[in-house]
Amino acid sequence: MNVNKKELKKNYKKLIKQIHGVGFVIKGSIGTVYYKCGYKNCICNKDKSKRHGPYYVLTKKEKAKTISKKLSKKQVDVCKTYIENNKKLKAIIDKMRTLSSKSLDFE
Repeated sequence: MNVNKKELKKNYKKLIKQIHGVGFVIKGSIGTVYYKCGYKNCICNKDKSKRHGPYYVLTKKEKAKTISKKLSKKQVDVCKTYIENNKKLKAIIDKMRTLSSKSLDFE
C-alpha cells in the first residue's frame, strides 16, 4: 500500500475521533428582538427605543421553513455552544470529504 494512502487513512481516523468529542449540535443563529405590547397607552407604541425586551430567539430552517424559538438567557449560552459545535462538526466533515476525494487518486 502506498505511504500517502496510509497517511490519508491515519488522518481520516483522527478526524473520526474528533467527531466523538464534538457534543450536541444545532444549526441556526441567535437574534435579539424587541416587541411592542398591545396596550394603547404604553410608551412602546410611540417610541421604538422603549420597546419591551430584549428577547432572545433562535432562528433556523426546518424542511424549507424558517422556525423561530424564544430562548431564556440560560438557553442562549447553551445554544451558542451548540452552534459552535455545529461549526466544528462541519469543518471536520469538510476535511473528511477532502481526504476522501484524495483517496480516489489511489484507487
